[in-house]
Amino acid sequence: LDYAPTLLAMKDGLVDIPPPPENAPGSPFPILTGYWRAAHYETSDEALQAEALRQGMTLPLALNFLMTACAVVIAAFSARRAAEIIGLKVGCIEHDDMGKPWLRIFIHKTSQGVTAVPVPEVVENAIAILERLSESARVLNGSPYLFQYLHIDSQECRWLSEAGQPVFPFGSFLRKYGYFIDIPTLPDGTRWTFRPHQLRRFF
Repeated sequence: LDYAPTLLAMKDGLVDIPPPPENAPGSPFPILTGYWRAAHYETSDEALQAEALRQGMTLPLALNFLMTACAVVIAAFSARRAAEIIGLKVGCIEHDDMGKPWLRIFIHKTSQGVTAVPVPEVVENAIAILERLSESARVLNGSPYLFQYLHIDSQECRWLSEAGQPVFPFGSFLRKYGYFIDIPTLPDGTRWTFRPHQLRRFF
């Protein structure tokens, strides 16, 4: 999340993206001009793909990973299900009489309604990032969902279905994100595959 201000400034055209890869914003994961593809970028081997992305990635991919990081923070500190997180809407943070943040979220299984759960400030920060990232898309389509954004230099909305529902693939990106941030291998040499529901269980 520390890279969010720079990434959002790039998306808004406030910061130019320099030629790759030395001293690019977002280091140690430089952002590359246009849609340049590194070696192994499109390989099915996610470890090789992640190694290439650590040498540099496009801004749309960085925004997808930023959304993934926000989802991880929200999941880890609220114990909510993936679908509940992806369905969050603008204005979902409210504050109690002591100024502490609470997350208003729709609960799918038990209450099947909107409820508020206490969360730490880092969740409020993640929500603020998503609100800024999704703002132009929300203004364009009138949808309140946070897990969406407009493609760079276009009016095409990303991660919202034609029916207007959020479809960000949290599980798929979480697996790729684990490779990308280079989680150490297990003693037998295999990689732990992260899944959204594990964050709820860890909580």
